[in-house]
Amino acid sequence: MGPVTLEVAPGETMVLCGPTGAGKSLLIELAAGLRSPDSGEVRLGERRIDRVRPERRGVGLLTQDAVLHDHLDCRTNIGFALGRGDHARVIEDAARSAGCLDLIRDEGDRTAGMLSGGERRRIALAKALVSAKALLLLDEPFAGLDPITHRTTRMHLAGALRARKCPTIVAVHGVADAIALGDRIAVLDRGRLLQIDTPERLLAHPADSRVATRFTPEPPSVLPGDSDADGIRLPGGSIRLDHAIPLGAVDVLVPADAISLEGTRLRGWSVLALERTADGVDLLLHHHDAPESTSMLRAVHRAAAPPPEPGTPVDLDLDLDRIRILPRTDHDDRSDRPDAVS
Repeated sequence: MGPVTLEVAPGETMVLCGPTGAGKSLLIELAAGLRSPDSGEVRLGERRIDRVRPERRGVGLLTQDAVLHDHLDCRTNIGFALGRGDHARVIEDAARSAGCLDLIRDEGDRTAGMLSGGERRRIALAKALVSAKALLLLDEPFAGLDPITHRTTRMHLAGALRARKCPTIVAVHGVADAIALGDRIAVLDRGRLLQIDTPERLLAHPADSRVATRFTPEPPSVLPGDSDADGIRLPGGSIRLDHAIPLGAVDVLVPADAISLEGTRLRGWSVLALERTADGVDLLLHHHDAPESTSMLRAVHRAAAPPPEPGTPVDLDLDLDRIRILPRTDHDDRSDRPDAVS
């Protein structure tokens, strides 16, 4: 993983967003003390804590394993770090924030070892909320939850995080989760920090095509192009725009619903595969003169007529008002230059 600097203010929720292997869990483990940094330091306020034992950092931690004491009931698991005394109110508040109040009110003789995976995750989330005195760290808090439970738990948790005074770091891979929870969002890919900003600015002003394709509810396709005063050359044809665009090597971001199969602007494409969805059919398109790794388009077919079968030649048109042009990004750049974040 390359050098990364993150600063999280008291009461702020920083979301780490990226695909599997981006480095989200590693950063959570470094902050928690489960791993030691090869270089640099971990600070909490004015105190350096990378040499402090994990249990003495005041950290509430939810790992992907949702670790619980399987022989104890749900209520006891949540309040385990609180010690002796009457903590019923604190435990119930945490359970409500984690969407598991029903589990501690109607648990009977069930122990944590008898819970389903989704139930364990919500109890472990409540336990982390209770344990966090100086820092809250949550790694994929909604993993394994069904869609309805996922949504309701996220709403409960978002409200709880806004009320907290300690800094919070949450690792997720879903864009909707990142937007719902994050005051600021750090977009990661292959151990590199691509951009950090508010959700609104990330959506409106992505730093490059990697951010634009990773931080969006519906990722666009990316076509490589070459731009000059005459327009942009793309696989199968050229396009002209009536506004200023970057010159030279560019990435053209194309939303799936900005592609029409009834045009002639881009020729020589064919249907590679199709997938049925709740809204219709998604088509995967490929240009015969370009490598599959660089010239693929995802298009939507919503017409009443049957979709074209794989292997069918098609010519395309693009809604030029919907595409976005960005300078070409070297997607394989893994240089060790540091990423500074303020």
